[in-house]
Amino acid sequence: MNPDDLHGRIRRLEDRAELRELVDRYCLAIDDSDWDELLDMFTADARMAGVTGGADVVGVLRSIRSGYGRTIHTALAQTLDFAGDDRASGVVTGRG
Repeated sequence: MNPDDLHGRIRRLEDRAELRELVDRYCLAIDDSDWDELLDMFTADARMAGVTGGADVVGVLRSIRSGYGRTIHTALAQTLDFAGDDRASGVVTGRG
């Protein structure tokens, strides 16, 4: 991205805001055991704990979540590294 490209810079800020909202939506959905909402957050090629696919990932999360009572997940910080206009990776720290 060209640092002088105002449109690109605004798009990057919007991308950051959308990814932060995704983290917040995840925290709310996992705390509320809203499996349909969680499923909407994962792509068909999502991978976690040896399974692939949104439905299977949510199944793992559901299994883990069943062992807990009420939870309150809170995202504390998020860092993002963009690798082009349609790819990013990052780290979220939080409490659950």
